Amino acid sequence: MICPFARCSAVVVFALAVSACTEPSVPTAPTITTFQPILQPILNPPVTVEGLYQGTLLFTGATGGTGALREAGELECAGNAFNRAFANGNTSNDASMAITQDKTTNTNVTVKLISEETGLSCKYTGVIGAANGLISDAGPQDCTGISLLIRCQPDPVTGFIPVRELRLVGSSLSATFDGWPASVTGVTGRTAQTFNVFRLDNELEGGNSIGGLVVTHSLFMNRR
Repeated sequence: MICPFARCSAVVVFALAVSACTEPSVPTAPTITTFQPILQPILNPPVTVEGLYQGTLLFTGATGGTGALREAGELECAGNAFNRAFANGNTSNDASMAITQDKTTNTNVTVKLISEETGLSCKYTGVIGAANGLISDAGPQDCTGISLLIRCQPDPVTGFIPVRELRLVGSSLSATFDGWPASVTGVTGRTAQTFNVFRLDNELEGGNSIGGLVVTHSLFMNRR
């Protein structure tokens, strides 16, 4: 249906009048909350520790464990042999460490530590705390070079040389980062390896577990 010119003109004029009387909408101003996801990584970037570290492991001691392991360590020839071997100028050895950092949490890390002296290599899984502390551990399935053979001192009467096998039970690594949190340049900490000790010196006693041994090192690493 075609409306008369006068009626259509009236409708248009009315519509324009209503439009002119309506308040224009004001856009909502952005707030700091709006930009927080964008500004957060810029204003407060997460601490980055990922990368390669190189340095030394310093032997600090070999002792007996606790509980069922307490009868081993320095009370058994394996502990004395371990201490004596490192005491002859071999207290430190070159080592390297590679840290992979979870990009989602920035606190969960995987640490691979390799000792060039013993050949022991472990892959630790751990967490970095808010106060610059790393706690991690590894089981025997996470390590290579988990079996070590040690010759004890000869018996002063018979001349018999006992042989011991050390089998890794587990390892722990605790550390703090140098330069935290602005610019991490290195890491300082401690490792502890727990071994079961087995006799391998004759058929009668061969393979018998006689206790445990805990070996500790201090670590000093620079970031590369």
